[in-house]
Amino acid sequence: MPKAYSDQFKQQCVDAVLVLGKSRVEVAREYDVSLSALGRWVSAVQGTIGTGSGSARRKADPTSQDPYEMAKRIRELEQENEFLKKAAAFFAKGM
Repeated sequence: MPKAYSDQFKQQCVDAVLVLGKSRVEVAREYDVSLSALGRWVSAVQGTIGTGSGSARRKADPTSQDPYEMAKRIRELEQENEFLKKAAAFFAKGM
């Protein structure tokens, strides 16, 4: 059965990540919670900030983000850039 945490405890963990800038791994160890649970709590709070389209994640302090997530985002941006280069070349030929 999953362990139940109070809303106050969850908020304290999320604040440690978002406000204090600690890494998720560090906070998970410090508060003895699973990394996946902490990730869900942080994502839920980030989803309520801004427009809800992920803008909060992109505007967050880069030092507080998980390196895996940062690498994933870099790969996504590189793929978008390649697509845009190809699209620009295609439309330039058509003119």
